[in-house]
Amino acid sequence: MRKFALILTMFAPTRDINLKNGFTTEPHRTQKLGEKFSLRFSAFSASLRYAFLLFLLGVSFAPTTAAQDQCPTATTISYPVDTELFTMAQDYGVASPRHQGRFHTGEDWHLAQGQSLGQPVRAAASGVVTYSAPNGWGRDGGVIILQHTFEDGTIIYTQYGHIAENDNVTFPTRFSCVEAGQVIAVIGDARPAPHVHFEIRVASDGTPGPGYSREDPFTLGWRRPAQYLDNLRAWMQPAHRWHVVNSTFYPTVPPLLFNDNSMMVVDGAVLRGITYDGRVLWRASLESTAVSILGYQGNPYITYADGTITEVDLQGAPLDRWSLDFAPDDHPFYVGDLLVYHTSDNAFVALSPDLREIVWRAENIPPYSRVHVSDALIALISERQDEILLYTHTGDLIDRADLRNGANMTTTPSGELLVYTQGGLWTIDANGIWSERLSDAPAGGGAGAVATLPDGSLYLLDGPNIYAYAPDGVLAWDARLPLEITGQSQMFPIIDDQGVGTGLLILSNNGDIVAVRASGGICGFTQIYGDDRADVWHEIGQDDVLRVAIGDQIIGIDWRQFAGSCAA
Repeated sequence: MRKFALILTMFAPTRDINLKNGFTTEPHRTQKLGEKFSLRFSAFSASLRYAFLLFLLGVSFAPTTAAQDQCPTATTISYPVDTELFTMAQDYGVASPRHQGRFHTGEDWHLAQGQSLGQPVRAAASGVVTYSAPNGWGRDGGVIILQHTFEDGTIIYTQYGHIAENDNVTFPTRFSCVEAGQVIAVIGDARPAPHVHFEIRVASDGTPGPGYSREDPFTLGWRRPAQYLDNLRAWMQPAHRWHVVNSTFYPTVPPLLFNDNSMMVVDGAVLRGITYDGRVLWRASLESTAVSILGYQGNPYITYADGTITEVDLQGAPLDRWSLDFAPDDHPFYVGDLLVYHTSDNAFVALSPDLREIVWRAENIPPYSRVHVSDALIALISERQDEILLYTHTGDLIDRADLRNGANMTTTPSGELLVYTQGGLWTIDANGIWSERLSDAPAGGGAGAVATLPDGSLYLLDGPNIYAYAPDGVLAWDARLPLEITGQSQMFPIIDDQGVGTGLLILSNNGDIVAVRASGGICGFTQIYGDDRADVWHEIGQDDVLRVAIGDQIIGIDWRQFAGSCAA
């Protein structure tokens, strides 16, 4: 009624309206009007009266937009508490027995030994306050919601729950600006113990969420904070060029990269065509579960789990199909020019390069987590990481050995298999004979990595540290990386056009991407979201863009800008 009365006065005889010490009361339109604010409507022309009418009707001039325009753009983002000190008490998406099995819409963080109460809570990024209430969740404490706009126009919302004020910290007012890292509240005395509930949303109605949802939180706009923060920080780096997010988090089919730097990507039951710059060009439905997409003589071929192989055109439409007597359960690897698949009945099946003929088959091959092919051997690390098995190039078992915690493998410049385990670094010849390569090598294992360069220099990774050895085995240098590599890691040599090794690319399935100079020093590093179950794939295209697939995304990174002198 008040808004309607004000509208009528615009077309009524001239009079003054005085508003003292007040705020307008319409939802989402709270505005301080000052000690005395006078509007004389007769001063408006007809067009200005119409514009003012639109303003009062809320057609434009939304306060959150105006406020955000005056607030700093977000250029960094982080957790509201120090995750090196705090522990996650409840993860995103977890079903809660305290809330009838509903799914948690954020992450709960607390300090051990009951030290959380009164700890500061900081703004994850610069932005504008869209909600601020010390009693927003009643007896469960206060709530603050911030809106963040990033340089590329992306807008997200962060919510902080179970928080409070104290003598030194008061909640920021609605529509005020906050800086990244600014203390906006402290942890309150919430049930069942003091902690901060942290959410990220891609849409918000300006009111606090319930903290739990009967539906999948992702479909309602909530995002996993750990995943979103890791990825967003990587996307904000200068070398980032583009990224593509898949609908499935654990794709096991490596993408197919073409000479024009476009890709075909299997995403669950869909085949997608991705342009050189990361745009989805087309989608095509797959007939069943695919285990690989490969190129042969410029044409793409899809292998399905039932042994069907289909040639498709460059828009994913089938051209030809045939079936072979095998049931692959994983994408293949090359032994020479043959494609070797593991099957659901624990066999190796080697196909001809055109995928039309079975060349050989070997039985009793267990599932594995890693495979490496040297000049004479196929080496498998068992799925449980507790055994290494050595086969000839036709699948004959020649040796097996127990492992304490997995291993990493590479091939020496002379073609021998190099295995890095918790028990040290070993060379294995074509007959399966082991010999110690370095007597003083640090312990390796599943989280370690090994690589060699063409000149015979050797590099070992044991998590946070990297060790460089000259061709004669003498330690040349060692360094601590800017982040601890976790999960299954791999090191790949960086070779220039003259065949000289200039550096190493380190990748892990937990999302680590690091470029290291051969002579020492870090050239570039970033991290996207992954976990121990994710697969890793990478290629550097002819456009000098490093494409890395980990978890549910493929990220395109300007290789020259990211790697610097490592890429020279």
